Amino acid sequence: MTEAPLNGLFRRISPLGNPSISVVPVLDQWVAEGNPIDENELHFCIRRLRFHNRYSQALEISFWMTDKRYFPLTASDVAIRLDLISKAHGIEQAENFFNNSVPNQLKGFKVYSAFLRCYVRIKSVKKAEALMQRMRDLGLLRYNLPFNSMLTLYYNTGNYKKLDTLMQEMEERDIAGDSCTYSICLSAYATQCNVDGIDKILEKVGSVSTLTPSWDFYSVATDAYMKVGHMDKALAMLKKSEALMLIGGESGTLAYNCLLTQYAKLGKKEEVLRLWDLYKTNMIVYNKGYMFIINSLLKLDDIETAEKIFYEWESQVPVTLEYNIRVPNILLGAYSRKVNAMKEALLISKPGWKPSDESLAACLKYLKGKGDVDEAAKFINLPGDKDIISAEVQVKFLSYVKDGNVDSTLDGLLMLDGDALHESR
Repeated sequence: MTEAPLNGLFRRISPLGNPSISVVPVLDQWVAEGNPIDENELHFCIRRLRFHNRYSQALEISFWMTDKRYFPLTASDVAIRLDLISKAHGIEQAENFFNNSVPNQLKGFKVYSAFLRCYVRIKSVKKAEALMQRMRDLGLLRYNLPFNSMLTLYYNTGNYKKLDTLMQEMEERDIAGDSCTYSICLSAYATQCNVDGIDKILEKVGSVSTLTPSWDFYSVATDAYMKVGHMDKALAMLKKSEALMLIGGESGTLAYNCLLTQYAKLGKKEEVLRLWDLYKTNMIVYNKGYMFIINSLLKLDDIETAEKIFYEWESQVPVTLEYNIRVPNILLGAYSRKVNAMKEALLISKPGWKPSDESLAACLKYLKGKGDVDEAAKFINLPGDKDIISAEVQVKFLSYVKDGNVDSTLDGLLMLDGDALHESR
């Protein structure tokens, strides 16, 4: 998205964060000061406000542009207004605007398609189907956009038979599908555990020379195969996704974040770490990127590496990154879950079982961070009662939680191979 000029109109509008505050006085003041009325700048303001869910203010700018007669009303303006009205004031107001305020000469493909998306967003199947039929009657179904909208609606509402019927209509009308079309179908077949359907969609996409899927299409295919339990095929699709991301130059942070998560779901720790190295080499990694890599490693139960990356993030705050409480909270949540799981495991454990070094270390670090000595004592008593650790080691563990004495650091305590837990017996 293109940035607004430093001293432009959006700089004045942006601070008005409360959607109930009108932006019209700012617009009028802008004109009164003799500033130029630039259509591109106004559209930029509308796009930015939409992005931040400030729909009523974006709508005010749209109406101001034409009500003041600075610019003529276009089909694109109407399409945007329908979206904004439905989000800011509800579908009934959008219907009223479409039926009573939109000039007939502007009611073409673009406006009808935008109105259809309003119904799709609220999952109104009956009204969406009625509008789609009107588009058929008017001869407006020449492109795949409205079909994709209806496919999305049928997928989101579980109407899979209607989805297949709509795909058949596209073929009969010789309307080519795009990556979005086939992505919806992949997700629908995955939900139905229809492996043959997934295979056929991918074969069809591979056979269409004019179709050039991007990384996100094969990412959807990865999820589809994972959902039906075909992990080898899922990994093959993920490799294709990554290749397209890198070769095609589509290396945005969204792609890296998505692929990190998928490699983790497939249990591919080496791939996660390899992609993370590429991520840091090719991109500026923001807080969200650190959240995704830490979450991915926690999915793989690798708290130790997750901690190392957390410390890496911590070292960059506030030099290159702003502090965000959600990053440490991810680790804290993992520690808390680990403690609860460990308690359950210890309570039902059979003779001879013992926890891993990493798991016990994570629990103790979490308890130390909480500073709740009573809870720590209860937890540390569990492995003692099960004869997993000696009484002296229990004392050292509790001392670590209480004050982190140099004689009771985890590095010295958790060399837990063989009978090291009973080193003091």
